[in-house]
Amino acid sequence: MTKTITKTLQGRRIRRLSMTAQTQGWFFRCIATDRTSRFCFRGQRGDKYISLRSALVVLALFFGFSFGLHAQNTAAQLGGTITDTSGAVVANAHLSIKNEGTGLVREADSDASGTYVFRALPPGVYTLTVGAPGFESFVQKGIQLTVAQNATLAVGLKIGSTSDTVTVTGGAELINTTSAELGQVIGQNQVTELPLNGRDPSNLVFVAAGVSNELFSQASTLTGSNSFATESGASAGGQRQGSAWYLLDGVANMDTFDLLASPFPDSDATQEFRVVTNNFDAQYGFAPMAIVSIQTRSGTNEFHGGLFEFVRNNDLNAKNYFTGAVDLLKQNQFGGYIGGPVLRNKLFFFTNYQGTRRSYNSSSNVTYTPTQAMLDGDFSSVPASNLTGPLAGVFQTVDGKAQQVSTSLFSPGALAIAKSLPLGSNAATGETNYATPAETQTYNQLTSRLDYNLSQKQQIFARSFLYTFNQPGRTTVGDILSGVNANTGVYLNLAAGHTWTISPTLLNSAILSWQQYDFSTGTKEYNASGQPVCLSEYIAVSDPTGECYIGGLEAFDGNSLYGGGLGFSAFTGDPNDTHRRYWIFTDTLTKTLGKHTLLAGANLMHRYGYEYYGGEVNAQVDFTGQYTGFPLADFLLGYLYSMSQGAGESGSEQGWLMGYFVQDQYKLRPNLTVTAGLRWDPNFALTIAHGRGAAFIPGQQSTRYPNAPLGLVFVGDKGVGPGVMPSTYGYFEPRLGIAWQARSNTVVRAAFGMFTTPMEDAFYNHVWDAAPFAPDYSLNGGSTTPLDFDKPWSSFTATGGVSPFPPFASPSQVPSSNVTFTTPVALPAVFSTNLKLGITQTWNLSLEQQFAKNWALHIAYVGAESFHQATTVDQNPGHYFGTPTNANNGSRTTYPNFSAIIQVQDGATSHYSALQAGIQKHLSWGLQFQSNFTWSRDTDVGGSGDPSFESSVSDPYSIRHDYGLSSLNYPIMWVSDFVYEFPKLEHSGLLMKNVLGGWEFSGLYTAMSGPPFTMNGGEGNNNSFFNENQDRADVVPGQHANVRQGGKSHWLNSYFNTAAFTNNAYGTPGNSQKFSIQEAPIETADLAVLKNWTIRQQYKLQFRWEAFNALNHPSFGQPDSNPGDSNFGQITSIGNVAPRVMQGALKFTF
Repeated sequence: MTKTITKTLQGRRIRRLSMTAQTQGWFFRCIATDRTSRFCFRGQRGDKYISLRSALVVLALFFGFSFGLHAQNTAAQLGGTITDTSGAVVANAHLSIKNEGTGLVREADSDASGTYVFRALPPGVYTLTVGAPGFESFVQKGIQLTVAQNATLAVGLKIGSTSDTVTVTGGAELINTTSAELGQVIGQNQVTELPLNGRDPSNLVFVAAGVSNELFSQASTLTGSNSFATESGASAGGQRQGSAWYLLDGVANMDTFDLLASPFPDSDATQEFRVVTNNFDAQYGFAPMAIVSIQTRSGTNEFHGGLFEFVRNNDLNAKNYFTGAVDLLKQNQFGGYIGGPVLRNKLFFFTNYQGTRRSYNSSSNVTYTPTQAMLDGDFSSVPASNLTGPLAGVFQTVDGKAQQVSTSLFSPGALAIAKSLPLGSNAATGETNYATPAETQTYNQLTSRLDYNLSQKQQIFARSFLYTFNQPGRTTVGDILSGVNANTGVYLNLAAGHTWTISPTLLNSAILSWQQYDFSTGTKEYNASGQPVCLSEYIAVSDPTGECYIGGLEAFDGNSLYGGGLGFSAFTGDPNDTHRRYWIFTDTLTKTLGKHTLLAGANLMHRYGYEYYGGEVNAQVDFTGQYTGFPLADFLLGYLYSMSQGAGESGSEQGWLMGYFVQDQYKLRPNLTVTAGLRWDPNFALTIAHGRGAAFIPGQQSTRYPNAPLGLVFVGDKGVGPGVMPSTYGYFEPRLGIAWQARSNTVVRAAFGMFTTPMEDAFYNHVWDAAPFAPDYSLNGGSTTPLDFDKPWSSFTATGGVSPFPPFASPSQVPSSNVTFTTPVALPAVFSTNLKLGITQTWNLSLEQQFAKNWALHIAYVGAESFHQATTVDQNPGHYFGTPTNANNGSRTTYPNFSAIIQVQDGATSHYSALQAGIQKHLSWGLQFQSNFTWSRDTDVGGSGDPSFESSVSDPYSIRHDYGLSSLNYPIMWVSDFVYEFPKLEHSGLLMKNVLGGWEFSGLYTAMSGPPFTMNGGEGNNNSFFNENQDRADVVPGQHANVRQGGKSHWLNSYFNTAAFTNNAYGTPGNSQKFSIQEAPIETADLAVLKNWTIRQQYKLQFRWEAFNALNHPSFGQPDSNPGDSNFGQITSIGNVAPRVMQGALKFTF
């Protein structure tokens, strides 16, 4: 601490809070918005509700209900108590706080209890000045406020003259003394100095306690082409996909299609972010366990910027543990950023660009295609044992040469398609090689921001974030096996915000945002003449006008004696098209009344989505060798085993996501704060365009489509609203938190809260994927009577032997009311008529201790209980028939006019308990460090609720059969990160300073349990009973699993005791528990070595070398979990962590 004596001119502040004038029975009331403007309104004498407070409430409600609100404030606040040397509070002290980067100044006075608070402060470094009559002035510099931080700074004043100033340098308290939430701040130093794979700061979300990567688990429902290439997902507190809600500059940065996070700005565009992992304030919603609040960088009064390039080459990458292959990825990331003032202390700008270029070399593949001899009808080189099917009599001995077939029997369509296949080179099998084209990917992101200080009381910002992705489609002319699918994506996030300090005790913050996603995929294959190849060119099937894609073409025997399957599969580049649009707005009103801080606001998001999936439009045909015993022979002869084709998934939906909240933070005592809030999140079902949605209500006959099977009903029928899913409104969520500052450096916190989770929009995709809007047909040959490949519909009597297409699906395509239905009808997704949103109750009890000056320690118990979680259950399961000695196919006798009826229900539950502990050191003496440890157990019933075409449960009659460990159960997680700056040696000689000074060392270390997996049952054993394909193995009595026994060489070949499990008995779902075994533990360290040179003080050059999985610790994948497989219990592939990858970079900053 230093003490300086300064001469100051003390002035008396005069503040006019309001002005009232009366004219002819009317009165006018005005409040000052700043030094030069006022806001006025009028009322008539005797009006009960015309007052300052009621007017502001009306304004808040107007904005809330007219525009919709959906953003949370990323601003920080600083508060505390002012006392004298005796400990008595100092009332009416005058305070001012100044942002050292932008010059923004705020002023306030302490109240009668000596308490002060500054709200809505942009993250940054501040200087606080305090003055009171009879006391020395107090100045504290270097107060670092982070995103969404509730910081506390106690001020002690000494008796003396106000012309004397006590100046100190230092930050606010490290520990949170006012709220009961748990969380972690990831600062700019971590974002820019830690090794980040792909320069993606979203990877740092997982350093927070209790947070795992959702996309590692089997609970993930990421749907590929419907999602942006760099989306991410965090599972907090063991909860499923959608448990974390991401904010960018206070506004949602979420893809509601799959409840994953939209792309992050790169590390040079991200200022910092905060991860709140349990019991957050009522102003936050739409996720039960975590809020990730990201703040983009802003300009300041000083120009700053930089240029960078990161280069990755596969020459230095480590080999795959099992295959010995090296990752073929080559990557360049380059760009720059600049920020500074436009008008000093008023208007600031920041802009950032990053480009990423990735390339993968061509790779060689093995497949099996007809040889020239086979095309000539000569199969004499094929082992006779492979030509034993029921129609193998087609092979004759001609001129003493066995296994000949007349080419006149060949399918014209198959022969035409075969011209676009590489010739098989192995006479016996047709084995040959083909090359996958080289693959290139281009990513571009541009972030721009303007910040404008209208006055001390009003600030506005505008920000744009554009992210594009492009992967060109590549094919090999004349080879329909080879291809890279085209994939393009555009994500745009625009936001503008306004913060208004209406009075010292009243503040309003609003943000408006527009966001859009556009994705498309699709690549055509070409024959040797350069013409597109599609089945409709060769056989009697139809494609939508203008489309020509090969679809699904397979001649493949997965049980081949040759191992790995004998046959080929054509490249599939089916078209997909996705568009999503969001209007988002927020407005939060904060009022301070003595010891109370009141918040009120509302969150709304209007969302629109359009999806088209063409995979079902193009016919899927399969040759399995059923008829001759040899798939390639079946293909040439046109002996088709099965075909499926549908009208395609195409539709759109739109609607509102809403939330309203009130909260009171009450400082009951100077060291005791109670926060109580209530949130209301009504569920308004999305509206499906043109009523193209189906539902299932047993016993009800549709009046909209009278020819529909009994139980199949539609939008407009009784009990079926415009969104099919019922709207439900009773989601009131109380939040309660207590923070007790037992000592100046010790805080005890406790909290309880309730939260809801919105439904993934992805569920709606399959709701419109049903007859008559998007009928699907599956054709199967008999055991001895194949389908005719050239005319596959000819034997399908339900459509009169002709193709039912067109019409194909589109959002505006609505069949007439007299349309006919072909039974059995498949319903890939219908909503339960009493479906509710998932509810999660969370609680925590924590202790946080600050010690020394820059260290803090915390320990917490965290719990969560979830109810009414979505899961999918087949309402028309198969019923076992025959004796329990074979795998007869189950007959769906409950509703014989239907096949599967996959219903979205709300019967899933989960429970999470955890002990979390962590230690943190703020930057001092060159070292910044934090480490978090989590010991937890996560169980659930009903699984993840994957919005797919099948049930999520193994026994549709007893969902409790699926009680067990969750797919997100990671019992142990330990994550640490550090940044260490070696002494700079500024005062040493030039050689010493440039060679030995300026070094940095940083890293991320993760050690955690591997993902859990389920021991599968025998294929078809339970399928014969329920037709659910969710078999689990039976446990062998008296045998123990003995997971991972002995050394690594042993458990790689026998990860568990294979004698402990056997295929489930016919007609049973299996009695082993789901996800009962964890994969091998994950351990990885990402390390970086950095060297900094200072050039003329204001310029810096940085070289950095980064290694991901630097120690090349092998990450082992899931062992084979299918009893009866030859490699049952063996690990044959790597897991989620790749072998070591290294890259170098140069970065110039000023």
